[in-house]
Parts: sequence; structure tokens; C-alpha cells
Amino acid sequence: MFRSTLTSTTRAGVRNFSSTLSANSFARAQLLGRVGQDIVTNESSSGTKYVRYPLAVSYKKDGPVNWFNVITFNEQQIEFLTSFVNKGALVHIEANIQQDVYEKEDGTKAINYSYIQQRIDLLQNPRTEEAEAEESK
Repeated sequence: MFRSTLTSTTRAGVRNFSSTLSANSFARAQLLGRVGQDIVTNESSSGTKYVRYPLAVSYKKDGPVNWFNVITFNEQQIEFLTSFVNKGALVHIEANIQQDVYEKEDGTKAINYSYIQQRIDLLQNPRTEEAEAEESK
């Protein structure tokens, strides 16, 4: 009896590991940066609306800039982006990372990473000429 209790306790403490991906495996990133172009709504060949925009991220004030391709398919986020977010806006996003492998014209393989936006926070829009004109009145 003591032996079976010990064995069952030991087995309960064992963790199983697998080299295959489970359905809930994903890579996630948080990015803080500036929108690199005006927001434009696109539509895929299957009729799905989406927005794709570049996000400029700099880790130091005068350091090099890294560009990230951000895309969203969420209709509420698309409406928010097109209504309120301008080129140069400072945003914080949470995104899932998607890796795409493709073949270039010269036959070499290339990898592209897309950041599938899950959440966005608008922190600051750039000043517009209209806002500056109103402040000077």
C-alpha cells in the first residue's frame, strides 16, 4: 500500500513535454512607436477588410529606428485607426507575431514577420496645422 501511494504521487508530479506546437502556442509582442504612414483600409480577394501600416520603434532617443509591419483584421480597430490615428501618432500595441517564409525571385528563401494587432492604445497624435492655427487665435 505504501508503495502504490508513492508511485501515484510521483506520477502526479511528472510533467509531459512535447516538441510539437499546441493550438495555444503563440508569440506575442508589445511595441511602442510612431505610425509611419496614413491609415488606409484594404480588402482581400476574399472580401476581408484589413489595415496594414508600418510602425517605427526606436530604443534610444537618437538611436537607430526599427520598422515593424503591423496588420489588423478587427473591424472595431480598423474603425478606430481610420477615424483617430494619423501618420506620426505615438501608439502602444499588443500583437501576435506571424512568420511567413517565401521564395525570392533569385530562388533564395526569405522570412517576413508580421505583427497581428490585438490591442492598440493611442498615446499622442501629431500636431496638425489646424490645431496650431486654433491655438494661435
